[in-house]
Order: sequence, then C-alpha cells, then structure tokens
Amino acid sequence: MASSKPPLDPLVALIDLTTTVLTLTAQFSQTLASPTTSTPVSNPAASATASSSPSRPAAPPPPNPLNLLHDSATLLKAHTTRLSLLLLNKPFSALALAGVVREVGEQCVPALMVVVETLDSDEGGAYARVLRDEVRIRVAACVREVSGLIWRVKRAAEGEHGGARGAESVAEALDLLRVEGRVRELGVVDERGGVLESRDTLASTGVGWEACDALIEVAGMGLSGLVVKKAEEWRDMIKDAVEELKDWGEGGSEEDEDEDEDEDEDEGEEDGDRDSLQDIFGADKLSKGNEELRAQLDVTLEKLKLIVTLYQAIVKRRLKKLPALADIDGKVSLRVDELVAKLSRLPDKVDEMAISFYELDGEHAQKILNALGEEAQVAIECASRDWHEQTDEFSEWSSKWLNVFDMTGKGG
Repeated sequence: MASSKPPLDPLVALIDLTTTVLTLTAQFSQTLASPTTSTPVSNPAASATASSSPSRPAAPPPPNPLNLLHDSATLLKAHTTRLSLLLLNKPFSALALAGVVREVGEQCVPALMVVVETLDSDEGGAYARVLRDEVRIRVAACVREVSGLIWRVKRAAEGEHGGARGAESVAEALDLLRVEGRVRELGVVDERGGVLESRDTLASTGVGWEACDALIEVAGMGLSGLVVKKAEEWRDMIKDAVEELKDWGEGGSEEDEDEDEDEDEDEGEEDGDRDSLQDIFGADKLSKGNEELRAQLDVTLEKLKLIVTLYQAIVKRRLKKLPALADIDGKVSLRVDELVAKLSRLPDKVDEMAISFYELDGEHAQKILNALGEEAQVAIECASRDWHEQTDEFSEWSSKWLNVFDMTGKGG
C-alpha cells in the first residue's frame, strides 16, 4: 500500500509561496528596469499568409490593455488591503494569507506585465511612447511596493514558524532583488541582509494603495489625459519661473536704496562681503543700477508669458482634442510623441536661463532665450495642423503667435 505524504505545514507552505512570488516579482522588476526593445511593426511571414488567404475573416481587435490595467490594479489594491488586515489581526492565518498571496502572484502582477508587454509590442501603433513609458514606470513602482508587502508576509510567517525556510531559495530571491537595485528602496533589507523596520504594515499598505491608484489614474486618463497633465505641469513650471524672475527683478527698489543709506559702516562692510559672495553665487536681487540687464529681463518675461500662452493653446486646441485610442493610428501617436518631447524641453531651458540672470550673465541668458524661441517655433509647427492634418483656427493663431513672439522687444 502506497504511503501518503503528510500534509505540508501551512506556515512552511506560506514561506515557500512567498519566496516563489518574490522571485517572480524580482524578475519582473528586472524586466521593467531594462530598456524597451522595439518590436517590428509588421511581420513579413504573417503578411504573406494574410495576403494568400483573402477569404479568412478579419481577426477581432485586441482588448484595450488600459482596461486590463484598471481592473488588475483595482483587484491588486483590494488584495493589498486583505494582506494588511491579515497581518495585523490575530491569530495568524497562514492559509488565508497564502490564498491572497497566490492570487497576487498568479493573477494580478502577471496581468500588469501583460499590459506592459502589450503596449511595448505596439511600437509605431496607437499607443504613443509617452503612454507606454508612463505605464511602465508606474507598474514598476507598483511591483516594488507589492514586493515589500509580500516580504513582510514571508517574514511574519518565518517568525511564526520559528526560523527561515528554504535558505537557498531565499538567497536566490535576495540575489535577484539585489541585482535590480531595489532591495534598499523596499525598506526591508539592509546592507548586511538584515530586515529593517523603516515602515510598519499600515505605512506599506498606504504606499501600495498609492501605487495602485497611480495605475488606475493613468488607465482612466488614457493618452489625451496623460499628455494634457504633463503639458500643464510644464506650463506651471514656466509660470513659476516667470514669477521668480519677476520678484528677482523687482528687488532693487528705491525704498531698498533709502534703507541702505541709513545703514552704518559695519553694515556697509557686510554689504561688501555680500557683494563678493554675489560675484561667486549670483545676485539674490537685481540692483537698480543695472538698467541694461533689467531691460533684457523685461523683454524675456514678456516672451516667457507668450510661451505660457502657447502651452495653454496647445492643450486646449490639440491635446484635449486627441481622437479616442481606438481611432489613433501610428502617424498620430508619433506626432504626439514628437510634440510632447518638444514641450518637455522648454522648462529646463527656462531654468537654465533664469540661472544666467541670477549670475548677471545677460549674454548667456540671451542665447538661451534665442534657443527657447527656436524650440517654441518647432513645437508650434508640430501642432499647427489638427490630428487629421487639416488647417483650422489654431493654425492661423499659431502664425500670429510666431510673429508676436519675434517682434516682442524689437520696438519701433
């Protein structure tokens, strides 16, 4: 008579399961950290087969991966809540925890990876790179936080069991985590391999919720909502720079000069020291006597305000009017990526120009302003036609904007 194996201790089974899931999430994290590889837009063999079988019915359109992203993230958030409650409540239920961990490892996380792979395979298709990259970044963050919570489950199970289980497999999982550089980010393992308590279970759960909510958000925004959000963030960065430059330029008022005249000699010596520091680090305010730089700053501020207006117009007339994802082709998605890339570069140039002003380097500030004008012109030319390559009111407005931007500061 064959002897039956004794049932596996639920704690031992949970430790083994969490180790397996951690190995899986570590591998996924490595994949997500790797550069995306371009997939050919068309398969010659498949094209030949399709052309030789004209009577074959067309394949149904693939499901929207953003819907899968939304559903998977929603389910993962619910499982995160269950894990937290099971960890906090006593007695420790290894069977209940194992059921949730198994669903996370077999359903939720693999589904997120399917979304990433589906989007990556759409190179040159409807899903623009800006959307694909954003989903990849947010999925990576979510996998990282889930790994941290699963690690807590494993550690709790080991504590209930009275020691680690399967040291060899745990070491392999730890090596994978170390390779992709996220062990210390998880806040669960220190340099000696020990467990840290930088977060309690509730804090880890909260961060996990935020990561899931970020996925739900991007799934709901879609391409149009995402690029609108990014463009508005870049616009606000430029608006903040305008306000800071304006405040800096208004620093040398007559009241400030009157107060300076009332200062005693000791304070005058301190001012001399401050002037020396300004030579090194730049002026905290523009002195009233520097009229040439002030005039240059005034023109610059006017042009920056025009750039802010340009962002607002592009958001309203182009980005908010993107077709639905089902109606976007590769040509439109490439235009979106091109436009987003150009809009993303302007805030950094504005910051560089502001630093030049603070360093009283008007010549370099002017060079950056000229480069800004060229970048803005390229961006507006990219957006001048609508998504159907037709001219409209914005096309005419963009021509006027370019003329106004060019004439600002020339006088006459």
